[in-house]
Amino acid sequence: MHVLDEMERDRARQYSPIPVAMQVARTSMQKPAFGKRGAKLNPAKVRDIRQALAAGVSCAELAIRFNVTKAAVEHVQSGRSWADVA
Repeated sequence: MHVLDEMERDRARQYSPIPVAMQVARTSMQKPAFGKRGAKLNPAKVRDIRQALAAGVSCAELAIRFNVTKAAVEHVQSGRSWADVA
């Protein structure tokens, strides 16, 4: 390992509120966007959710059915997320 690398890591430790290793772990734990592994909703599911909401199905029931949080369904309903899907 180079001396410069060690100095940079020490400087990052001094000024960073969280350790460098935790910074790397945090970025790797972020939820992937649609089209990447791990996304629970896709445009077809969003359309199904909107149709069910229009038919009177509750957000809680849809959350269970689609294995997402109630807040995720509410965000689809309000247009906060998936606004580009008609």
